[in-house]
Amino acid sequence: MWIDSANRLVGQPMPDLENTPCDDRCRLMLWSPNNHEHRYERVVEGDGNRYYFNWLFDCSYSVYTTADGVIRSWRFETSRPESCYVF
Repeated sequence: MWIDSANRLVGQPMPDLENTPCDDRCRLMLWSPNNHEHRYERVVEGDGNRYYFNWLFDCSYSVYTTADGVIRSWRFETSRPESCYVF
């Protein structure tokens, strides 16, 4: 279920995390209730950006976007992907 949810992000515009408040769609797609402070890290990668998020304790993932902000891919950033789940 978590993987299906993440796969639906591909092709969607990335919320503007740096300039606008995170709306309901943003909170649903990027943060679990565990990440109350909505922390992330943005790194320039190639022609786009990679955003790193912590979903739950051992569950981290990243989202790669094009320069114009379209999500192109995501990947687990954990050695324990089974720790990632939607609740």
